[in-house]
Amino acid sequence: MRLIIDGDYPMAYGAFSLDRDLTLPISEARSVGDGSRRVFPEQSPDSEIMATLPEMRRAGIAAALVKVTSCILKPDLDSHGECRNRDIAYALGQGQLAYYRILDSRGEARLLKTSEDFNNHMRTWSEKSNYDQLPVGMVLGMEGADPIHWPEKSTSGMTMDFV
Repeated sequence: MRLIIDGDYPMAYGAFSLDRDLTLPISEARSVGDGSRRVFPEQSPDSEIMATLPEMRRAGIAAALVKVTSCILKPDLDSHGECRNRDIAYALGQGQLAYYRILDSRGEARLLKTSEDFNNHMRTWSEKSNYDQLPVGMVLGMEGADPIHWPEKSTSGMTMDFV
């Protein structure tokens, strides 16, 4: 048996900005509609969804490096970006973090915060042959630093380590 760890999946971005329900089987997620409610409708259509949690389980993907990603638009640099300022980037990053926590609280996924969490999660997966009911592990990462607003604690008291 072999288990796979996905190395780069901006899952929350797809759920938020592309309005995709990634808890559905991929065939259902791909047939939701034309994506007209998406924040960025010019982005990939629903028919191009590459992964959902049930599909990851089916493929034996035990864990993924999931990302918090929001970028401040810098027109003078001709770069990509979806946020006008750092307040919006921070709020979008916090929303993405909340999405991962919701998946964790529902048992769809599990935030792996420590090496012990990771080892226990991988042990559970290695002891099973059917992964349909197992949570997919999520190691939290970040692309860029635009979502970090304060270096210490936010006004809500949440530390900025995003875990």
